[in-house]
Amino acid sequence: MNIAAQRVVLEPTARIEGDLKYQSAEPIVMRPGSVVTGAVQFTPLQQVQPAAGSGIVLNLIFSIGLILLALLLSRFAPRNLETVADTFKARPWENFGMGLLSLISVPPIAVLLVITLIGFPLALLSMIVWGLALFLSRIIVGFSLAR
Repeated sequence: MNIAAQRVVLEPTARIEGDLKYQSAEPIVMRPGSVVTGAVQFTPLQQVQPAAGSGIVLNLIFSIGLILLALLLSRFAPRNLETVADTFKARPWENFGMGLLSLISVPPIAVLLVITLIGFPLALLSMIVWGLALFLSRIIVGFSLAR
């Protein structure tokens, strides 16, 4: 039997006829009562390390994208951006509450819609709008605080 896993545990009821070859980050845990009739061969699992600085580069690209989107919004929809910023400043706690409520409630509601199968398109659309609103909220909050 060949296994590749982060952690391998053989429970007391486990019985493996033949050899067991496994790759894992740590040695196997064999509970009393577990049986392997053949040889057990352990190969350490190689941990993949992210490239040095990759997180910084991705954050930089994401930040540049946000700045460009904010510039586009302020150039092509300045009145809409100002209206949203004014609403945010006029009723900050109400807007915070609505944002928190949508952050928490939309994903479970979308899952329920997917389960019904009929609501799948609505669930997909709601998650797209939710993700877009989540992304744009950084720009709107930043614009509101900067004014």
